Amino acid sequence: MWACATPPLQTRDQPNPNSRVTIPRRKTSPHHARGCISVSRGSHMKRTLTATLLAASLLAPLSFAQPIVEHDGPIIIVPQVRRPPRIDAPAKLTAVEASIAINDQVATTTLDLSLTNTGTTLQQAQILLPVPDAVAVRSLQYDGVGPEPNAIVLPRDEARKIYDSIVQKMRDPALVEFAGYNLIRTSAFPIPPGKTQHLKLTYEGVLLADGPRIDYSLPRSEALANPEVAWTINATLNSKHTITTVYSPSHEITTTRDGPGKLTLRAVNMSQSDRGAFRFSFLTEPDKSDGLSATFMAYPDPTVGENGGYFLMLAALPPAKDNAPTMKREVVLVIDRSGSMRGEKIEQAKAAALQVIDGLEPGEAFNIIDYSDSVNSFATAPVLKDKDKAEEARAYIRNIQANGGTNIHDALIEALRPEPTKHDGRAMLPLVLFLTDGLPTVGEKNEYRLREAVKKANVHNRRIFSFGVGFDVNSPLLSTIAKTSRAASTFVLPKEDVEQKVSQVFRRLAGPTLASPKLTTIAANGDTTTRG
Repeated sequence: MWACATPPLQTRDQPNPNSRVTIPRRKTSPHHARGCISVSRGSHMKRTLTATLLAASLLAPLSFAQPIVEHDGPIIIVPQVRRPPRIDAPAKLTAVEASIAINDQVATTTLDLSLTNTGTTLQQAQILLPVPDAVAVRSLQYDGVGPEPNAIVLPRDEARKIYDSIVQKMRDPALVEFAGYNLIRTSAFPIPPGKTQHLKLTYEGVLLADGPRIDYSLPRSEALANPEVAWTINATLNSKHTITTVYSPSHEITTTRDGPGKLTLRAVNMSQSDRGAFRFSFLTEPDKSDGLSATFMAYPDPTVGENGGYFLMLAALPPAKDNAPTMKREVVLVIDRSGSMRGEKIEQAKAAALQVIDGLEPGEAFNIIDYSDSVNSFATAPVLKDKDKAEEARAYIRNIQANGGTNIHDALIEALRPEPTKHDGRAMLPLVLFLTDGLPTVGEKNEYRLREAVKKANVHNRRIFSFGVGFDVNSPLLSTIAKTSRAASTFVLPKEDVEQKVSQVFRRLAGPTLASPKLTTIAANGDTTTRG
């Protein structure tokens, strides 16, 4: 016996000759019927009916009859599109967790898909997954009841036919952009009403390499994202060669180095508005190399001129030698001590400042600026670190108290005002670590004017590393200030540790060996040129 539930049948005023209703023979009353009612829809239905089937061996005997709806197929779910193709389908994708493991050029991608049935009847679903060339399905795991689904890889020509048929049937043009991709298609599987099922699909493929560069891509839709779908992406890279750098042109990433040839990365702030494929490239150091590890990515553009276009150069320095000279740093700490920082946040910020002071080498320069309504500073200009100055700075930091408003403008202008400290006749590398947990409430509050004032005041080209604490910060402002000064922005979410975030950034700034590099192109005749 098969059983299922369906929404009430609605038809137009005139009966549809293509619809049929089959009523089973009843022995006593409808409540003791052992048969079922089968309804197939015609072309004049007002709404799509959802069909669901479940084997009787998985169900306890029913004491009443339920209708079976003959449906034209399972609900089609394409994870990369991130929106339900059928607006009336209660089964939908709610989350995707992508785990990527790369060993040299072999990539293993695992997608953990969370599928939720918000309806009141059992639903059948089927996954269609656009993938690059030369991939193979390694495993498919399903935590639900019923037969284990399977998955196959279809070539691009067959995949294109399926895309086109879905577009014509569901009027969803989002799939057109995946033309040219291969396709992983699963068999149909059930999702019980009100439940969330997990489907874990793993596929493997060999990545393309261009010299020392290896490229990875996870196809995702360029269409507007469904805000109900959450994506998390993590990757581990393992190489027999030293990994020199990683770059993502599509999403912001953070990296953690676990060894010369081992690195982990995570996509940061995968907001639901992020669109497009997740891409990244990494460089490895050649076996015989004592210079740059570099690669070029060319982008021809006929609007630039004949044979014109653009290029991206991705390069990384070789590992520094133990006796390699490093640049002295000048670090200015700018700490928000407004009333909203009171409590755990200000204590963590002070602990981070203490770590920065302890992490500076003797002879490097520093200053501490703390601000609320007003701006205070440890010194009128950065001072050289020695034993006495370090102890005075620790006492100054411990006495900082949170109170008042947030005067971002004056604090940053004060941090950028002095000339950089010099060492052996050369300017030190000037850095600003700027921390805030809120919007400006004192002084200049307009984002555009504030951004332009900071840009104008930064005549000494200090790099401003910004830290936004909590949800109340102006993220675009902090990101823009950091980006235009050739630095980076970091955001600390509630319950995350401010001290840990600041320390991570400061550790990456240890021992700089190169600042403000310049690239010069030379023509065949030896002249400097702007054309490649």
